[in-house]
Amino acid sequence: MVDPRGNSPKEIDLETLFAESFSALPPDEVVEKVNPFRRAVNRVLIGMALCTLTLNFWGLNYILPTVGMVLSLLGFRALRRENGCFTACFVLTLLRCVQFFPTIVLNAFPCRDDFIPERVTTSLAQVSFAAQLLGLFFLWLGLRAVQRKANLPPKAGGVLALLVWYAVMYVLALIEYPGLYLPLLLMVIFIVILCRIRKTAKALGEAGYTMHPAPVRVPDLWLAILLAAALVLGCAAGYLFGAQHPMDWQPLEEAETAKTAEIKANLLDLGFPESILSDLAEEDLAACAGALRVDVESKVYSPTRRHEKTSNKRLRITGIAVQVPGEAETWVILHHFLWETGPEFFGTDALEVWPAYQIEARGWAKGSDVTGRLLYDRDGQTYTAPYYFLGEATAVDTGALSMLLGTTQQTNLYAGFSLPREGENRRGYLAYTIFDADAAFNINSCFSYMHQHTWFQYPATTALQAELSSPGTIFIGPFAKQMTWLNFAPSIDRLQLSD
Repeated sequence: MVDPRGNSPKEIDLETLFAESFSALPPDEVVEKVNPFRRAVNRVLIGMALCTLTLNFWGLNYILPTVGMVLSLLGFRALRRENGCFTACFVLTLLRCVQFFPTIVLNAFPCRDDFIPERVTTSLAQVSFAAQLLGLFFLWLGLRAVQRKANLPPKAGGVLALLVWYAVMYVLALIEYPGLYLPLLLMVIFIVILCRIRKTAKALGEAGYTMHPAPVRVPDLWLAILLAAALVLGCAAGYLFGAQHPMDWQPLEEAETAKTAEIKANLLDLGFPESILSDLAEEDLAACAGALRVDVESKVYSPTRRHEKTSNKRLRITGIAVQVPGEAETWVILHHFLWETGPEFFGTDALEVWPAYQIEARGWAKGSDVTGRLLYDRDGQTYTAPYYFLGEATAVDTGALSMLLGTTQQTNLYAGFSLPREGENRRGYLAYTIFDADAAFNINSCFSYMHQHTWFQYPATTALQAELSSPGTIFIGPFAKQMTWLNFAPSIDRLQLSD
């Protein structure tokens, strides 16, 4: 073979020939495909970024961390046979996935707190964070071991810096740091640290370090598809089977005695609604013994986001005040609700009473704890159940206004429950007693009904939890609240049954 320029084959410069043939380095995408180590590390770093730098809209604060956990798992799965430290990283990532993915599914169970205490989920989150810090420590050791294997100085300070960064962020979260500039600065530092770790992985590739990914039975794509399918099916199960409180419905069996018949006859003569009288439990009926006066106010509402016509309103709320004998002026206050037409969706509901002894604190005093029960009819039989939750609770306003006005707390009477899908005349009531302690004038009792009108919510919560977290809000996600007032001056006004 003769060279066109007259050079002999022996005089051909092979290095020049190869340089002319490969004048430019392949792009990074190609390098990653032929360098499994760099691709695996990049997956881990991207996973860390998605789990940390999230966006609080369109559900991205849940979608991005989910994708990030999958990428971290795939990255460490490829690295797990490279050395013992990377094996530890893979095991710790699996531990975090065992905590994280069930949490994503449980977020679709509105009543998850009914069977998993909050302290359990809090403890698991703390274990996951500890596993994350320990995993960074083993990542630091693993990178140093790989650098020694590639005859490079063992320097992986970026990983240690990342470990410290997460620890600082955890402390800021614990103390509920209110500032904005420090977190923004830390976000910038986080990105710089990730870039530094990526350069470390790139340097290993440029030094000629190669690895063989650990063999797997399930390809990466299929593993990601299987995880996504499991999450979708788990969330669907939450919406289908975990949307209601477990309620103890039992047939109503109460025998009427001569005493209860006398009390009922007196209440009917004073104007107590007959349809509601039969709903009262024996203890609440006994509290109305010897009634002197009955005041009633009733109206039909529609607790939903949509503006329905009057003819489509479904929920009747009745306020009743019964004056009974006592050393001081004493009243039994009842708030009753009745779904005249069944609600469109059966999820969770909640009641709130701002009692008269708190609204008019200088006049009225608390006479008894709150009582009440739920009822419905089916096939000619009446069923009853206690509320899933009934009693005092403290609502803490965590809404947007709390950032401007500060966190507010308010202790009122609450009830949480779920209504049955079958039957009719779903109803219930709350009752409490007040007495005049300091020249009381007005009776003012506020009653609110929080109703879930659609299934879609994520993370899912109950009506009671929504009420306790945003007490001053009328519309909260899938919930709508209807507020009513029983307000009159006994010495002047006389309430009449309306509608």
